[in-house]
Amino acid sequence: YLTVINNSNKPITIKPSDIYLIDQNGKQYDVVPIEEVYHLLFAGQENMQMIYEQKDETEYKNMILERQESRKNIMSYSFSFGKLLVGAKKTGYLFFNHLPSDNKLCKIAFKNHIVKFMRTK
Repeated sequence: YLTVINNSNKPITIKPSDIYLIDQNGKQYDVVPIEEVYHLLFAGQENMQMIYEQKDETEYKNMILERQESRKNIMSYSFSFGKLLVGAKKTGYLFFNHLPSDNKLCKIAFKNHIVKFMRTK
C-alpha cells in the first residue's frame, strides 16, 4: 500500500515506471498493471460457457457476481497513476510479480525516495 503526498509547489506526474521494488539480492520488480493483475487472478476462466456447463445456474451467477466484485475492488483500491496536484495525495495498492519467500529485506523506490521494509510471516 502506497501513499504519495505532493508537498512541492507544482503538480507532479506519477508513472508506473517511477515506482519499483528491489529485493535483498538487488533484483528489480516493476509495477504490474491493474489489467494484468485482473487477468492473472482469473486466468483459465475466460471460457465462461464451459464453466457454466459444469455448475448449476445459481453457482454460475454467484461466480459471475464475485468476479465483477473482484474487478471493482481491484480498480477501486489500486494506486492511481497520473497527475498529483499541489498539497494532494494518492493512496492505493501496488502489485508486483511474486517475490521469492527468502527475501526479507526489501526496498520500494519512488523517484528519489527509498523506503526499506522487512517482510514478515
